[in-house]
Amino acid sequence: MNKYIKITFGIIGVIGFFFAAWMLLGFTANFQSTIDLVGTVMLFLIGIPLTVLSSVSLYFCLSKKALPGSVMQIVIIVLSIVMISMAWHTVNRISAEGWLEEAVAADTMKTTSDDNYQYGIEIINIFQRNSYSRLFIKNIESGEEKRIEIDLPVDRIGALVLDDVNWAYLEPTDTVNIYHLSTTDELPFPIEHFEINLETDQVKKVEE
Repeated sequence: MNKYIKITFGIIGVIGFFFAAWMLLGFTANFQSTIDLVGTVMLFLIGIPLTVLSSVSLYFCLSKKALPGSVMQIVIIVLSIVMISMAWHTVNRISAEGWLEEAVAADTMKTTSDDNYQYGIEIINIFQRNSYSRLFIKNIESGEEKRIEIDLPVDRIGALVLDDVNWAYLEPTDTVNIYHLSTTDELPFPIEHFEINLETDQVKKVEE
């Protein structure tokens, strides 16, 4: 019987640690953002107790010492199952955006004045340490889509309007395939200018 109890404790310990780690990674977007109030409360109410119970369960599983009495075994197992159930419910509500998937914020789609391209600025994982920006481009004639990374100081963004906004304008130049990108004052940093080759995807910052 002790063998099966040890196996039970081992399974509980592994599952418990898995859910506790998932909660920590999810609430911090894999440590790329500051944990919010809800995440902090959930970690204290569920994550920490579950970690403690999982540690105890693994100790009993791996220890060569005698197991605790049957009452204590039942208490630990029941509490662990309750905490795992609560963790399962919490994990299912954690968004995968920002760590397992890209969280994309984009401005209004526009068309270049020569009617060759649709475009928009995308800010990936906004308000996180791993945020960056890129230009979405769609060739209207061929339907080809591509994304070109643009070096904007998105780490300086503390707050930003995300609905019905124009963060940049892309216009053709006198040179074939060379377009000029200018940010707008709707972004919370000085206006920046770039020269973009839409054939080679090369980006050059322009000082004006």
